[in-house]
Amino acid sequence: LQCITFILAYYFWMTVHIQREFWAMSKKAMLTQHLDIAFLGSLDTILFLSYSCFQFFFGSIGDRYNKKVVLASSFTIQAAAYMMLGVAGTYQW
Repeated sequence: LQCITFILAYYFWMTVHIQREFWAMSKKAMLTQHLDIAFLGSLDTILFLSYSCFQFFFGSIGDRYNKKVVLASSFTIQAAAYMMLGVAGTYQW
């Protein structure tokens, strides 16, 4: 069980890291498509504000409940959200 937990935590951490790297590298390409820099700034604000709010929320839950379950569920939610962003970008929704 400990090995499976480690593998899942590493996998979900890896998807979070890939999303952050992709977002940092794709901004230049978005600027060449005539997107406003203020719009990209708003997207950055939304991304980091939601990240910090969820860290606060899941941190307080992690203090009260099993930290492994909270960590696994928060990584699962993040990975699902990033996958939805990838699908939305692929099909240009």
